[in-house]
Amino acid sequence: MSLSKQLYLGLASILLLIFAATLWINVASTKDFISQQLAVHAQDAATSLGHTIQSDSEAANDPELYQAIAEVRINVIFDSGYYQYIRLTDQQSKLLYQLENPSADETIPAWFTAMFPIQTPTGSTEFLINWQSPRTITLATHPGYAYQQLWTSAKAISIMVFGLFLLTGGLVFWLLNTITKPIHRAAKQADEICQGNFIQVTDIPKPRELSLFVNAMNRMSYILKNMFAELSQQSEKYRQFAFVDELTQLPNRRAFNNQLSALFTAQEASSEGHLLIIHLTGLSDVNKSLGYAAGDEYVKQAATISTKITHESQTLFRISGSDLAVISKGTNQAEIQQLAEQLTEYFSQAPSRHNVSAFAHIGVSAINSNGSATDVLAAADSALKEATTNANGWALAQDMVIPQENLDWQTYVQQLLAEETLDLVFQPICDNAKNTSQLEVFARLSDANREVSMAQLFLVAEKYQLTTELDKLIIEQGLKAAQQSDLTLALNISRASLRSDEFINWLLAKLTAQPQLCGALCFEISEQSLQANAPRIIELIKALKQLGCAITLEHFGATTQSFSFLMQIKPDNVKVDGSYTQQLALSNENQLFVQSLINIAHNLNIKVIAELIETQQQLDILQSLFCDYYQGYFVGKPEAK
Repeated sequence: MSLSKQLYLGLASILLLIFAATLWINVASTKDFISQQLAVHAQDAATSLGHTIQSDSEAANDPELYQAIAEVRINVIFDSGYYQYIRLTDQQSKLLYQLENPSADETIPAWFTAMFPIQTPTGSTEFLINWQSPRTITLATHPGYAYQQLWTSAKAISIMVFGLFLLTGGLVFWLLNTITKPIHRAAKQADEICQGNFIQVTDIPKPRELSLFVNAMNRMSYILKNMFAELSQQSEKYRQFAFVDELTQLPNRRAFNNQLSALFTAQEASSEGHLLIIHLTGLSDVNKSLGYAAGDEYVKQAATISTKITHESQTLFRISGSDLAVISKGTNQAEIQQLAEQLTEYFSQAPSRHNVSAFAHIGVSAINSNGSATDVLAAADSALKEATTNANGWALAQDMVIPQENLDWQTYVQQLLAEETLDLVFQPICDNAKNTSQLEVFARLSDANREVSMAQLFLVAEKYQLTTELDKLIIEQGLKAAQQSDLTLALNISRASLRSDEFINWLLAKLTAQPQLCGALCFEISEQSLQANAPRIIELIKALKQLGCAITLEHFGATTQSFSFLMQIKPDNVKVDGSYTQQLALSNENQLFVQSLINIAHNLNIKVIAELIETQQQLDILQSLFCDYYQGYFVGKPEAK
């Protein structure tokens, strides 16, 4: 029970006791006073009536006439309404004449008369008829008069106490509001601070004690905001130092190794694509002839050109002093050839003030699930050597294996969508006690000859603009699975679907129609998607959270805006990019960076999921860093239910 309710109940109880005591004392004292007055009145009336009847009897010698006169006198007194009964008796107490009124007054509540009973006061007097034959007049006042007086007094007291209650209640309400309003604001401020919103209360209360309290909360919020900002800046500086090339601001060799290694580890992620090595052929000559400053300009120029040509699915790195690299996911031979040709064309048109015979050479190798990072790098190096002898300045690795099944895959996916059938598998996400907290949903196609992962499905779907329809089908199947699962199901939303207003409207309508399932769903949205279209996706996340769905921001730490996104969307979980977790055992830098990501997320009350856990050593390191949840083939493989 809240403090204000307790105070209101206490006040009501006190006023009720005051009311009852005041009413009782007042009515009791009034009752005694009225009883005394009625007793005096009854005796005076009896004496007066006896004296009058006695005077009449002296003038009347006829007993019957006397009796008639006595009755008339009694009737006159009785008709005044102040008496309950009047009795005339002889010396043997024989009743000679009597008149009575009902004792109950219908205008007075029965409970009131039962609570305050009044003993009817009586008066009596004796007189003689012709100085003989004694008679007695007994007269009892009617209690209705007393009850009327008491009832009127009780109502007046009740109105007074009720008015006092309203006045006191208003004053107490104002006082409590003055006290509790800052407390409620402070509680809300504390909740916002826990969520990472370091707000300041501007409406400072006037009472000194309350203003001290509110100002203290504001100072705490300000200090925590600065601490969080400093921690975020330090983590970002460390990321820049550890994973970003200082000259070009491109991801460095360490980041390249992380991402390339992760491609061959993630069983359900895309491991199809190409690697391009861009060797700046004339850098050594420029450094020798024009100096290192000119050489730095040369490198930055190459980085600028490469950045303009590459797309959002292609990541550019600087992997050594004279080498850049591009990891291009989901590209076929024709697309990668077009990229290599565009790069060499732009390089050839670059300003020639560096006086180099060849600006750059490019070697290309394929990335596929059957190879390894070492094989891909070796093939790219071989192609790079060949490129130095080619007139076009680039070459493909001789042992490249380029899939030739695109048309078959297109037909396969279109048939899948038409039949609305899909195989779902579920990979557990476990906590430190090895309890499964979520199941991430993946899609697979299986036939007698092959099994196709979710990554391959989406590569084909993206090529033929079927991603949104594939997302819809997976979500439809996921909703059906959620009806039969006791665990939260994690569903991915692709970048293409997040760009579609039609898909977003469809998703919200589907979830609104099944609100009982929303609490069992967690939608995973990649940090890169959020970076590409932040306003639209932030609105979608808000709508999903209002429906009761959880949100996971995946590939956390992969971009420079990681921490600002946390402040904006407040996800329930973040999933650290697998390129960091995969190399934990081999890189202290990765461990330090992951530790900073976990610290920042925990400061915002956000849980952290580590993916691509493949060894006990990785798991042990992450547990020592206080990670919350784990996912990977070492923890649990994707399986059908």
